[in-house]
Parts: sequence; C-alpha cells; structure tokens
Amino acid sequence: MNARIVAVMCLLTAALPARSEEPPAKPGRRLALLVGANSGVEGGEALRYAESDADRLARTLTDLGGFAANDVVVLKDPTPAAVLSALEAQTRTLRDESGETLVLFYFSGHADPQALYTNGRALPLTAIKERLDASTARLRVGILDACHGGGWTRAKGLTATPAVVVPVPRFLGAEGTALLASSSGLEKAHESETIGASFFTHHLIAGLRGAAEQTPAGEVTLLAAYRYAQALTVRDSALFAQAPQHPSYDLNLHGRDDLVLAQVSTGQSQLNVTQTEGPLQLVELPSGETVLELPAGERSVRLAVQPGRYLLRRQSATDVYARELDVRSDQTTEVSEASLTLIGRPALTAKQPAEVAERPLEPRTWEFTGGPAFTTSMETRTLVPGVFLEARYRFHRRFGVRARGQYVFDSSASAYVASARASGDTSFLPGTGPFYEVTSLFGVDAFAVPVMVQLGSFGRLELEFALGTSGSTGHLIDYQAVSAAATAQWVPLSGSVALKFYFNQHFAISVEAATHLVLKPQINSLSMVQLGLTYAP
Repeated sequence: MNARIVAVMCLLTAALPARSEEPPAKPGRRLALLVGANSGVEGGEALRYAESDADRLARTLTDLGGFAANDVVVLKDPTPAAVLSALEAQTRTLRDESGETLVLFYFSGHADPQALYTNGRALPLTAIKERLDASTARLRVGILDACHGGGWTRAKGLTATPAVVVPVPRFLGAEGTALLASSSGLEKAHESETIGASFFTHHLIAGLRGAAEQTPAGEVTLLAAYRYAQALTVRDSALFAQAPQHPSYDLNLHGRDDLVLAQVSTGQSQLNVTQTEGPLQLVELPSGETVLELPAGERSVRLAVQPGRYLLRRQSATDVYARELDVRSDQTTEVSEASLTLIGRPALTAKQPAEVAERPLEPRTWEFTGGPAFTTSMETRTLVPGVFLEARYRFHRRFGVRARGQYVFDSSASAYVASARASGDTSFLPGTGPFYEVTSLFGVDAFAVPVMVQLGSFGRLELEFALGTSGSTGHLIDYQAVSAAATAQWVPLSGSVALKFYFNQHFAISVEAATHLVLKPQINSLSMVQLGLTYAP
C-alpha cells in the first residue's frame, strides 16, 4: 500500500500565552503564501489541479478570510529558493504589526517524508519549519497537501514509504497547538477530473464558503471547515481509491476553542438556501463542476459563492430535482429546496454519487487491439483472411492517434495475376504460377469518437472514425518456381469506421470496416473487416 504524507497540517500559536478571561486581541494583519506545483518528479506523472487549487484558496481567503488581496501571494511551480524568500519577506512585513497577526502557508504538489517538490526540486520541510518558527505572527497556519502513489484518480506523490509523523515546530507549546492532517497512516490523497481539484482542498474551500457549520454570526472556524472536509474526503476517497483517506487533527489552543477563518457575510454575492431534506449539490454552469454539497437534514444556510449561473440539485435513488439559479454580484439570492422541480431519473440507482457510476466508463490513455481481419479488393473480389494489431494513444477522451499493421495471406491470387496479364504488364510476376500473395500494410491514423454512449453498469459503446495514411509491401510467390517478387507501395489514404463495446475498464470488443487506396500496377482499393479484442492497461 502506498504511503501518504499529507498533510493538511495546520499549525497555530500565540506568541504570548493568553488567559481565558482576557478580552480577545484586536484583529491583526493576515498574510498568506500559497504554492501550487503541478510538475512531476523523477519521471512521475504531473498533477493537473495543484496550481488551480492554490488559486481557488487564494480567492476564498480574500473574499471571506480577512486577507487583503495584496497580502495573498500565489506561486506556481516556483523554485525552492523563491518559496523561502517569500516566507522571509512575510516575516519582515509583520515585524512592526500589532494585533492578532496571522501567517498562512499552503502547499499542494508532490512530496516525500523529508521534502516538498516544486519546480522538480526538493524543498526540505525543515526549511519551511524554520521560517515559520522565525515569524513574528501570533498565529501560524500551515496547510500541506501532498502524498505518495498514483492511480485512475491521479493520486499525488512519489514512491511508497512508511507513514510520516509531522513534527510540531519548536515555537508551539503544549497549550498552543493545532495539528490537522488529511490522512492517517499509510494512505493517499487524490485529485479528480470531475471536481477539477484535490478532494481535501476542494471540500475545505466549500466548507469555508458556508457549507460547513457556521456560528450565529455567520463565521466558519478552522475546525468546522476541517470537519466538513474530513467527512466528504473520507467518502470520496473510499469510493475512488483502494483505501480511503482519514483526515485527523489535534487542537489545543490556550484561551480559545478555535480560529475563525472565514466570514460568509463578506462574500461578493450570497446564496441563501432553505433545505428541508437534502442532501443538496450546487453545480457551477456551464463547467458542470460541483462547487459544494450540503449534507442531508433540515437547515437554512447562507453561502458565499462567485457570481454566475448555478444548478441546485437533489438526487435520490429514484428521482432528480433541480433548479437553475443566476447569482449576481453584490446581491443575495434566495432559494428553497421546495422550489426544485423533477427533471428526470438518474441513469443508475446505485447507492453512490454519479462519478462512481461513470468510473468504469472513462477511456484509458493507452489501448492495444488485435484480432482476425478479412480482406477483399477490386481485383480479387474474394474474401481473404489475415490478422491485425494496433496501438493507440488518447490525448483526449474523444480524440487520439494510432499505429496499426495488417497481414493478409491470399492463396488465390489468380484474379490479380489475370488482371496483370490482361494489362500486358507481367514484368513483376516471378514465374508462370500458380501464385499466392502475402500483403503487409502499416499505417498511422488520427481518430475521433463523436458518439460515446454509457450503458449503465454494462459498459460503454463508442462509434469511431479514423483517417490516415499507410505503406504496403506485397510478395507474389510462385508455388513451383519457389521464387517471389516483392513490391513496396504507398497507400495515400486509409479510412475506417468502428463500433466498440467496453464491457469493463480494461477490455473491449470491436468491429471495424476500413478502406485503403493502394497504388499497385494500377490503382486498387483494399477493403477490410476487422474483429478486435482491446486491452487498456
């Protein structure tokens, strides 16, 4: 099992211990350094959403967290030196500040137990700790979202190692610490195409925007956002991974129970939801990404969301209810669950989110196909057996390229020979016959899949078109003279249409009809029907 260092680690401290009866310190300046690194390490797969995760968190902090826009710095795949320099600059900035100052450090990317990896280079965790240790901020928050391993969800990380114990920096005393980790033990963290983000960061942001429990004043605390993210991260990782993530925390702050990290009422636009049953999902249109989820139960909740068009949806095992919303800037939009209308039935009634039902239907990047081929041409007009083999690469779920080879054995080349004799050009014949012909055809194509039909739990059906070019080598062999003549021809145009049925994540069967324009002594067309078995590793 692969190991996960996550971490989502939040480290908070007060420079001077406060007594519980003392009045709260006045709000101070808040600074944030957010680092996202998509780049792979040592030939590993690059991440897709680490950098966009940092952008989303930055927008949330400036909208709701009391962070001025100029005080939130986002670095995308920076050098380790640039990260440390930015941390040192924040320390200098807060040197003369008063009040309850706060520094927040966030990292999303690859890591191992000793270092984070950005720009393909190691950034030692001890160096980050030392800079936070030197900070004059009263509160320090560190969020590290990184792990080991990989899978169909593109899990973040490098190679398997034992579980990581994240050390508590020296500046944290026994009565002034808060430690949150997005995993426990030998686990992974994951990012998903469906939500376009990593699970934990996505749900943490949703919690800060109001999906988590709020105080009567509309505040979202660090612990409330964590608990919301924890529950949904465990659920999603259990559905999509071999082993689920189990975020964990240890909170022990002298003189306080928690830290307010977001104020929903300060958001640019508000959405007030009256929920009678739930659970509800808020989907951004037209991207289709789920912005946040409200757990089942009766509640009235205020959400801080970006202006735009949304779909509020409730899906049960038998029905789907939804309503489109237009959330405008600097306005509050009211919506109740009772106003949702029945729009249809879910494609599947499995007790799981739609993403799980679609999981077996997602195309794989590499595919290999082989099987029998049956060929005819304008010359022979007979059905000739053969075999074919191809390798294909999808750079998009609907588009890709392939390399293919066909091998045809024709023991009845009499029509072809007769045609050659009729034309008067018999110079290429190796003897007087009888003959048989062996033809090899090699080519490359671009293919498109305009039709992709999901068949529930049974699989996926695809209609595919391909267009490309080929080369052909033919050997005409004389039975009696034991002699042969070889030709090499360019096949300028090859086209095909195929129907494929994927009955699980890795295997499919197909039937394909192809036509190849062949230049021989005279122009000829070669038609093939291929029956294939596909393996997608």
